[in-house]
Amino acid sequence: MHIWHRRAGKDSFGLNLAAIETQREPGNYWHLFPLQTQAKKAIWEGLDGDGRRIIDRVFPGAIRESTLQNDMMIKFKNNSTWQMAGSDRYNSLVGSNVRGVVFSEWALCNPVSWDYIRPIIRENNGWVIFITTYRGKNHAYQMYENLKEQSDWFCSKLTVNDTRRHDGTPVLTKADIQADRDEGMSESMIQQEYYCSPEASHAGAYYSRGMFDLNASKRRGAFGFNPRLPLYAAFDRSTASILACVMVQPDGNMHNIVGSRTFENMTVQESFAELRELYPFAGKISKAIMPPGANLDHIAVPGVEFELSPTEPLVEGIDIVRNHIPLTRIDVQIQPWAEEGNNIDLINSLQGYRAEADPKNLEMFKRLPEFVPEIYLANAFLHYCLFANRGGTDAEWSSDIDYTLNDRGAGVQQGQRMTTSRGYKRHARL
Repeated sequence: MHIWHRRAGKDSFGLNLAAIETQREPGNYWHLFPLQTQAKKAIWEGLDGDGRRIIDRVFPGAIRESTLQNDMMIKFKNNSTWQMAGSDRYNSLVGSNVRGVVFSEWALCNPVSWDYIRPIIRENNGWVIFITTYRGKNHAYQMYENLKEQSDWFCSKLTVNDTRRHDGTPVLTKADIQADRDEGMSESMIQQEYYCSPEASHAGAYYSRGMFDLNASKRRGAFGFNPRLPLYAAFDRSTASILACVMVQPDGNMHNIVGSRTFENMTVQESFAELRELYPFAGKISKAIMPPGANLDHIAVPGVEFELSPTEPLVEGIDIVRNHIPLTRIDVQIQPWAEEGNNIDLINSLQGYRAEADPKNLEMFKRLPEFVPEIYLANAFLHYCLFANRGGTDAEWSSDIDYTLNDRGAGVQQGQRMTTSRGYKRHARL
C-alpha cells in the first residue's frame, strides 16, 4: 500500500509493474480506478508529456496479441491479459481468475470491492497494490494504519519532500506549491495532496469547515456520559445490512455525543442488546429517533420511546447539520469499547460525508452525497439534528447562543431564529 503525493507517479508505477508481471508470470491483471469512466479518461485514452498514448508506451505492440477497445483490455502473445475497469463495477469482475490488481485512488474506491477480490488473489497466490493520496481519515487511512505494521505487507508514504526525478531535482518544488497557493488552492488541500495529510477534509465534503472548527476547539475531548442528562439514540439504515446509531445528550444549548456504532445485519432490537452489552450507560436511552418512513409498529424495546425524524429535503437537512455542528461536543476518550478513542469513526464519517463527483467532470460535484461507508454514521447524526431542530430534545435552543468562534458571515444577528413553512424553529444559516 502506497500513500504517495499527487504527481508522484503512482499510476505509472502500477502500470509498469503490471507490464513486467504480465510477461514474467502469465495471468490476468487489472488496473482499477474508482469509476469506470475515470479509467477510460485517465489511462486508456490518456497521453503522456510527449503526446504518446500511455498504454502504447507501457505495453509495446511487439508483445501484444490484440487490443480490445470497448473492454479496455490488452491480450498478450504469452496468453496474459491486462484490463482497466472501475471498482464501482466489482460485481462484473468477480469470477475472473485474476492474479494481480492495482487499485488506483483507493481512497475514492468502494472498499467492498476488495472484499470480493481478496479471495481470488489469495487462491492464486497473487498480489495487490493500493495506490492513493489520503482523502481524510476514511477507509484508506484506516487500512494503512492497520497494515503498516504487518509483516506480509509493504507500506510506504511519500510526500513532496521524499521524491526526486532521475536527475535529482524535486518532482514538485516549493515554488510550484506556492504558485498553487497564490492561485487559490486551500492550505488544507495542499497538505492533503502534497504532504499526505489525513487531517484535510475530503474534496466536496459538506461539513469540512464545521469539523475543522470542532477539531481545533475544545469541543472534541472528554465529554463522557452524564447521568443527570437525558440520553437519546438516533438511527439510520442507509442499506438493508447496515444500521448506524449515534447516542447524544442535550446539555443546555449544547449536544454531547457520548457513543456511536454501526451494526451489520441486525434488527433495531438486536442493536439495543449489543449497545447495552458494550456501553454501560446504554440502558439509560429514553428515546430513539428513527429515519422518516421507518415502520415503528415493528420496533419495540422496553423502556424506550420511538419517534420518527422529521421529513426534510436532504439539502435542507445538510444545512441544519451545518448549523448544529457548532453546538456539538464529541467525546473522544479511550474507552473499553473504543481502544483507539470514542467516536473516532463518527468524526471520520462527518469529515468524509461528501458530494458525489460528477463522472462527466471529476472536478465538479453533484448535489447528493456519495454512497460510501462514511455515509452511515453521518446520516444517523443528521436524523438527530432534524429531531433536535424541531424542538424534540429536553434542551432549549435559546436565542443567546455564542457563535463568535464559528460565525464568519454577516447579515444575520447571532442567535437569530427563523421559522420554516412547516412551523419548525431553526437557526438562520450563518
